[in-house]
Amino acid sequence: MDMINFFLPPDGECSSSSKSKFYLYDDGDATPVYLKEAEIRRNCTPVLNESGNDIILRPVDHALYSESGGIVHCDAFLHDRERSRLCFVEMKCVRASWMAEAYEQLLQTILDFRNSHPAVANDARVRRAYAANSRHPNFQFSQADVMRRFRCVTGFLLRFENCVSMG
Repeated sequence: MDMINFFLPPDGECSSSSKSKFYLYDDGDATPVYLKEAEIRRNCTPVLNESGNDIILRPVDHALYSESGGIVHCDAFLHDRERSRLCFVEMKCVRASWMAEAYEQLLQTILDFRNSHPAVANDARVRRAYAANSRHPNFQFSQADVMRRFRCVTGFLLRFENCVSMG
């Protein structure tokens, strides 16, 4: 696999916010994920930025990777300027059969990130991955084994929640 610079996307697309709450939007097409500081529609993923630090959004899918098909990747990478808080997000808007797909997308992207930026991945204080689903935001069952296995493989904490915390 080629090294991918997650901090300098080739198309230069990124945005940032230091608001305590902002929102991620995925239009479900080939458009990369984007950030808005206001909720403009319900099917979005809120991001809580308790620290008030500037959080940078780097679109991943449709931006960092070629559109050649095959391996799929997550939608977004969030980080602070110091690179001490890292967060990968896969956004879904479906009712059924989405958890396994989100898991694989996050896993593949984080393994690529660890391969490309091992020091940053190991040194970050906060390392999280979110499988966020705006249609099914409240999860009624435990995914403890899946989350434990994910953490062992990637070093990142996996959450099945529709609200991302950069804390």
